[in-house]
Amino acid sequence: MSIFDFFLRPNIDKLKRTKNLKGILKAVSYKEWTIRLQAVGALVDFKEHGVIEALVSCLKDNNWKVRLQALSVLENIQHPDKIVLLIDVLQDKYVDSAIRNQLATALAKLNDERIAPALRNLEREAANLRMEYLASELARYKCNKDKLIEECVAFGTEVVPYLLEVLETSEGGYVCEALGRIGDNRAVEALIRVFERDKRGGASWLLAERAAVALGRIGDSRAIEPLLTAFQSSGTGDGEKVCSAWALGKLGVSEVEEDLKEMVAHVGTIWRGLYVRREMEQMLVNVLQELRSKTLGPDRAFSIRRQDIIEALSSDDVAVRKAACYESVAVGGSEIVIALINTLERYPQIQYNEVSDVYQCSRKGAAYALGKLADPSSVPALLKALAEPEPSLPMGAPFAFGTSVRKGLEEADTEFSRKLLGSEENGPTIKNTSTGKAQNKRILELIAALEPDIQTGMDADIIGRSSEAASELSKFGQPAVDPLIQALPRSSYAHFALGLIGGETAFHALCRELETSNWRRLQAAAKTLGRFGDPRALAFLRPHTATRSAEVHKAVTTAIASIERGQVGEEQWLVVDRNNPYDQVNRVWSQFNEILRDNSLRDRAIQWHHDFVSAMPELKFASDHERGATWEMLGTLIFYFLNPQVSTIRGKCPEAAYCYVQCLKYTPDREDIQDCLKRVR
Repeated sequence: MSIFDFFLRPNIDKLKRTKNLKGILKAVSYKEWTIRLQAVGALVDFKEHGVIEALVSCLKDNNWKVRLQALSVLENIQHPDKIVLLIDVLQDKYVDSAIRNQLATALAKLNDERIAPALRNLEREAANLRMEYLASELARYKCNKDKLIEECVAFGTEVVPYLLEVLETSEGGYVCEALGRIGDNRAVEALIRVFERDKRGGASWLLAERAAVALGRIGDSRAIEPLLTAFQSSGTGDGEKVCSAWALGKLGVSEVEEDLKEMVAHVGTIWRGLYVRREMEQMLVNVLQELRSKTLGPDRAFSIRRQDIIEALSSDDVAVRKAACYESVAVGGSEIVIALINTLERYPQIQYNEVSDVYQCSRKGAAYALGKLADPSSVPALLKALAEPEPSLPMGAPFAFGTSVRKGLEEADTEFSRKLLGSEENGPTIKNTSTGKAQNKRILELIAALEPDIQTGMDADIIGRSSEAASELSKFGQPAVDPLIQALPRSSYAHFALGLIGGETAFHALCRELETSNWRRLQAAAKTLGRFGDPRALAFLRPHTATRSAEVHKAVTTAIASIERGQVGEEQWLVVDRNNPYDQVNRVWSQFNEILRDNSLRDRAIQWHHDFVSAMPELKFASDHERGATWEMLGTLIFYFLNPQVSTIRGKCPEAAYCYVQCLKYTPDREDIQDCLKRVR
């Protein structure tokens, strides 16, 4: 700046004293931001025409201090045109977002009805930007994935288009995880493409694994064919094959049951030339139990699980034997106790585990399990093992794991194990208690064994590792109800156990759970009430059909569909619901996989679809968006109803094309529907 520029600078104080508005307005656009800042502040004393317009233009100034000063003056100045101009600013995307947010906060206090639409648009825009940010962050591996995924789940199905967009252009496995958690069927085809992309050299093995897990979580039958192909292929990697088996189990493919059983038995070891990673153990156990429960029923599945563990406890492989010891705690029973005692007595030696390159023993694992199970019949064997010296190391072995019975009992940390450790020389002081006390103790032990998935926020299936404990709790009947009700805030397995027990007290407790704000509790209660089948639950379930949580919505609509089927009968279930058409389409969508598996039910669903489409002009919807979404679901449903063997939407289908055309009339910006339309024409 030259000396002449200095003497020509506007004197804002002088202009303000002389009330020279024209000079101040000219200074508002001066090249020095400090002058502009003073000029904007001086405008607070003027109400003449042009002041508001000048301040509004300053909200786009390239200096943040000037922008904030202009906003401050606008909040305090009184002018009849202020509201209209500020609403325009609020809707101007070129204005700094921080300014617009502060302006929105100030305008919200005015309670002017003209402001509400602009505030809603700003909120929608902010939500869209946030969802776009979440998707882009999840596409990177270095991010706080847990927090971001939880936020995506809170947005529900709205964030799915953003996730799909980055999924097609990145290798973000966390995007797959988020899509799996949300559970929207629109993601199935994209996830299948990602899963298969590595065969063409595009995707990493880790991305393919996460895509497989996501497909299993969503539970859409279209994923069965590509997953089964990958599982049966000799060129599929270790992790992909294990994750494919898990996903197929989630999808109810019984052909993989024996493979899953062998994988569980060989966790941490080589299975058919593949290494089964230990971090997959819990997922494999859960899905195997779930698959068996679906095909055989919970009781039969539990019995098979017990027999598998008993066989594993006598395996020649020390790693398999050791894993079975820890797994047996969740099953219990006299047969398990006998098998554990045999393991403790028959396999005291140290063995070399070639896969892990360590020497190990199953004594500690057996002692831990017996300490947890606290069966008095195991006392002599445990005392004998405590008195014996630890097995000697094989030649060349520097050390070995799992040899100490004492450490196993210390790790169990139960009253039973502590008394054993304190009475090695004088014998056990454990005495049988009365039947009532023993029963209450066992109930509390079982409840403590239920996985605290609600409390910790960790995912768990209703039928998983803790389902055996829930099944045993159900056999106690009503004495277990009150303790289980107290455990509802902690574990979804408590909901499951109450559903198995039944009764009025359990029913009302589950209905009260629908009044909570925790989505995991809502989901667990809805699933259990669906199994209850009591029509009184509909009044509590229906208000939640408008939830933003995809997981709660899926559980609620599935429960409603299940109860209504039992209430109105199979013949009436697939009759057009003219009062709540959108809800009915969602409920049919929730029964999608069951319909495809049952040919007679599929024929009825096709007829229902024909009747529903014919009735669409007369049906009422809340908005064009809702009507468009209904047409979208109708198009996808009829394509797969007519083509149950295919896994992707591809092939001529006039019925689906008609529905997609109607969808685009009400939601013309849906590029995904335009793509679907091209593929079915």
